Amino acid sequence: MIEYGLSIDTVPPEKLPAGLTWLMLDNSVFTAPLRWPDQHRKMRRAVAHLADRSLCRLAPAENLRLRLDFLRMMDRQLTEAARTPVEMVRIDCDFGRAGREPAYRAQLLVLLRAIGGMLEPHDMQLELGGRMPDEGCRPEQILALLRELPNRKIKLQWEIHPHEPGAAAIPAPVCRLLGYEAETLEFVYEPALGNHLTPKLLLPVLRALPVIPGRRIFFRPVGLSANAVAAEAAELAALAATLQTELNSAAE
Repeated sequence: MIEYGLSIDTVPPEKLPAGLTWLMLDNSVFTAPLRWPDQHRKMRRAVAHLADRSLCRLAPAENLRLRLDFLRMMDRQLTEAARTPVEMVRIDCDFGRAGREPAYRAQLLVLLRAIGGMLEPHDMQLELGGRMPDEGCRPEQILALLRELPNRKIKLQWEIHPHEPGAAAIPAPVCRLLGYEAETLEFVYEPALGNHLTPKLLLPVLRALPVIPGRRIFFRPVGLSANAVAAEAAELAALAATLQTELNSAAE
């Protein structure tokens, strides 16, 4: 059974509609920690970004002082995350650059190993967010990088922009190869541009993925105003129900 959630940079709805059990939040959650009532904790499971997406992608290319500053910030954010209902955290990676530049890849590994060590005191999983498909990095290269990380609490998180040309047509062999390491997928779209997520757009990717326990699908409407969140969340909950029905039918 896939679990579905809302990835959002604005004010989250007071109550998620049935069918959406997860929230993915930006790193502002650590400056104004969530204070969810105990009865909502199981209903509202949360993932949070440890830092700004662009900052995470640039960190391996910075000088030693800035890389150490980045690691100190990661340590503080993980400590803060442990005080909130957050169950998983995310940092973004530029896998394409890692595939092209050996020096960048080497420093990325150093940072990820250090952050993996920081995870040990916390019952928390780290997910590495990256865009798929990424022409700069073959799936085999991503798997090789993951295998060099000793901490098995580090997983992939695919970010897919299905309205971009070719983005929804991820080859089935890639889905099978990386699908065991990517427990979470995030579908990104811009409602203000008239873009909407549909079963026809998403099912080819979801059907190509291997079936694993704990699969999570997030929907991320970019540029959504706070006033429009509740209505969009209701539409996404209906989409989640349709997707699950289609996937269940295919499995029978």
